[in-house]
Amino acid sequence: MLKQLYIILCLCSFLSINAQQTPIYLKFTDIEVPADEFGNVSSAVELSNLTSTLWSGSVKIESSSSNLRISSTSTKFVQINTGQRIFIPIIAHVDQTADSEAHLFIRAKIINELGQTIQVVEQKILIQKNRRILLLNQENHIQFQQIGDTIQLRALIQNKGNTAEKLHYVLTLPNQVNKLRTQSTRFVLAPQQDTLIAIKQIISKEAAKLEDFDITATLLYENGDFIARTNYSISSLRSKRKYKVDNTNNDPYYQRNSIELNRVTGNNVMNSFQLIGSTEVYLSEKTKIGLTGDLIYWDKENKYNLRHFLADIKTEKVQVLAGNIYQSGEFSLQGRGLQANVQIKDSVYLQGGYLDKTYLITDATDRSIGYNTWVGFTSLKHKWRQSQIYYDLNHRYDEKKTLWYNTFSIWNSPTFDLELTQGLSNIDSKEDNQLGGLLGINTYARWSKYQFQSNSFYSSPYYAGIRQGAIQVSSSLRRNFDKHSIGLTQSFVRYAPKYSYTDYNNSKQQSNSIGVNYSYRMQSDMFLISPRIVNEQRYNYRTGVMDNLNAIRLSTSFNHNSFTSGLGYNASFDIGNYLSKKDINEKLHYRLNAGINYKQIDLGVSYQFNYSNLSEVINSSYLELLDTGTYTNLMIMGNYRQRFFNNHLGVLLSAYYTKTSTTNDLWQLNSRLEYKLTRDFDIYASSYNNYGGFSKGNQTNYIQLGVIKQLMPYKPYEKAYTLKVAVFYQDEKNISYPASSRIVYINNKSFITNKEGIIEYKKLPIDNYTIQVKNDQQWFANTDKVVLNSDVTHSIYLKQTTTLSGAIRYEYSENSHMINRNLSGQRIVAQSTTGESYTTYTSDTGQYILYLPKGTYTLTLYPENSNYVEVPHNSSVITTDISQPQTKSFVIKIKDKEIQIKKFNAIQF
Repeated sequence: MLKQLYIILCLCSFLSINAQQTPIYLKFTDIEVPADEFGNVSSAVELSNLTSTLWSGSVKIESSSSNLRISSTSTKFVQINTGQRIFIPIIAHVDQTADSEAHLFIRAKIINELGQTIQVVEQKILIQKNRRILLLNQENHIQFQQIGDTIQLRALIQNKGNTAEKLHYVLTLPNQVNKLRTQSTRFVLAPQQDTLIAIKQIISKEAAKLEDFDITATLLYENGDFIARTNYSISSLRSKRKYKVDNTNNDPYYQRNSIELNRVTGNNVMNSFQLIGSTEVYLSEKTKIGLTGDLIYWDKENKYNLRHFLADIKTEKVQVLAGNIYQSGEFSLQGRGLQANVQIKDSVYLQGGYLDKTYLITDATDRSIGYNTWVGFTSLKHKWRQSQIYYDLNHRYDEKKTLWYNTFSIWNSPTFDLELTQGLSNIDSKEDNQLGGLLGINTYARWSKYQFQSNSFYSSPYYAGIRQGAIQVSSSLRRNFDKHSIGLTQSFVRYAPKYSYTDYNNSKQQSNSIGVNYSYRMQSDMFLISPRIVNEQRYNYRTGVMDNLNAIRLSTSFNHNSFTSGLGYNASFDIGNYLSKKDINEKLHYRLNAGINYKQIDLGVSYQFNYSNLSEVINSSYLELLDTGTYTNLMIMGNYRQRFFNNHLGVLLSAYYTKTSTTNDLWQLNSRLEYKLTRDFDIYASSYNNYGGFSKGNQTNYIQLGVIKQLMPYKPYEKAYTLKVAVFYQDEKNISYPASSRIVYINNKSFITNKEGIIEYKKLPIDNYTIQVKNDQQWFANTDKVVLNSDVTHSIYLKQTTTLSGAIRYEYSENSHMINRNLSGQRIVAQSTTGESYTTYTSDTGQYILYLPKGTYTLTLYPENSNYVEVPHNSSVITTDISQPQTKSFVIKIKDKEIQIKKFNAIQF
């Protein structure tokens, strides 16, 4: 017995020593490897023979999950000489449906000739995140018949990516349907999962009065990033309807096609009547005249003033403005005049104008201080983007200015833009002529996650444009890290113009800053911090010298906004320290701002400690209000807005309070009430109350009463016609009879046929109209289009249908391309011999069904990944009959990969 144990012990010792002398070593070339955007993985294992003898065996490659498929040879027999190393390539593919958080590994094993596993190593596969959310509107045309009906807003949301996503489905509704205006549904969608959302809304009395309205649905990620938007058209079912133009405008302060009359009276104001009007007259479909005016009557002066008038004449390629105009070019002037914009090519526009420098359009000629005229062109596509020539006359200073301004696009690409601006000018004054110039460069560059932007220009002291004597060098460089962003910013501005008619030293000023910005974006929050160094130089009106200020500052802010709860809040804190400023005892300065908004309420508070810039110091000194101790400023403000009685009554309340160390308390209380008498007629009352400020006795109060009437655009060229549609059932024997209670759409407006199968649409303008009957599984009619230029009766015949159904399946081999073998969503089209097309999509199980009228059709499957598959016997001809449903199934054959075999020696060292 002892002898046998001794022999076994010796044998084990021999094998152990032999194994230590002949190790075979296996390792992956990388600890982990990422899959590319298509799921392809390329890797390799290294096998080393550190023994003194030839070793034979095999290396087996396998995956840890069915979502990771090994494409290369899974088992490879090897013979490796002593001291040799060989590399075995591995090709794999990650299924696109795999969760990005899944733990996937490639596992390699060394197996000797006896079938024993000697070593096992693993390599982690990193899966690229693929966010792909789809929104499918199940039914975008929804109807109701009466008050109390319930409509359902359905949407299918699919997660085709590999990440679990928190989503918000936000509805925007008319106030008459939902007083909150928005309704949000929050849910989590796992990878490769679908969810069906069905939101119910009850039709109220006010909603029914709308007859037709739209509900917009927006799908968002949890952090508010946009995914998709869809629209639901809600219509009341009627057999007769009149055409209406939607001319509603929700902004009470700007009413297009409206007329407003108001009365202002109060304390410390000029009592007045004001008439404001705006309308559009269409001479044709592409030609219109817009008119706006503002006429005021002052009680005290017993005088009318036409403060504003503008005629806007617009055709397809020409626009002319006459009246009170604004010139937004190198002079930026406003006054009375005429300007025109003419399109001569697809992207080239000619411009010209004349402007008289007056305040009111009715001002006398002697109140004008001069005029400005200009001519030029702009181009959206050419290298020479803009050219303008200006001539400006100023009676007050007896100056004549001529200026030529150009913009050139030097380089334009998705990753780099370079723009050059140039100006040449001459100022002709009583004393001398002065030449001037401007040169500017605008740059934008983007590469990878970096962004660079620069806006710089130089203009000479006697340049005639608005940027006279200005130098600006402003640039920023930013790097994005997913939720993080960091950037460098720099800004230098110097303003030192020279004039022929006055002392120009008091216009000099300069500012320079350099800083770092860091931001962090969370789901509903944003955090920002920015330290910077600042230098300011301003002319001091009292001392007549340039004041200089140096400071170091830190700005921070935090913002939160939740569109689901309607709650938002923000806070910011700016702090700095003056490095040089003799007039101020306290060097530290800061400003704190905080605000909160919840649905209809806004609240805010601001506190400033010490002056925050040099302009505040100089202006306070000039007004003899300089606080050489410590200046403070406290501001509190609030707003409340709400609508009541089914949107008829609107209330807006606002309050403002400020207290500084140099002035008295200032209170401001404002309010506005508006009431909608009819859909197009409103009355309102607003008040303004101001107390305190520079003087305790300062008080301003007034009330404004007004009425607003909405107008319809006037179209004298347009004639109205009636479109009558008669719908009939037509059976297999061509016998027709009225189709009652059928839903019909005319340009997305819903109708329901009466007992005679008829609907009627009155007062329609000349246009093209699309008529579509809502089909079902038994009856079908194609969509018709009608050109309406007279009263028309159009007939539609519904034909009986039969079914054509089937399924799809895949065929593949070991050498086939690795693609997603998706059964759902594959498009199948049946085209009749007369050209009509009928389309359907396969279900999750690959099934499909078509409801077709009797006839002969070409049935075609349009598969995904068409470059890698083929469909035998595709586009086959099928003949249908009412009494004989047809079936047709498809086989999608995945093509084999082209394999090139090359012999090569193992890599050895």
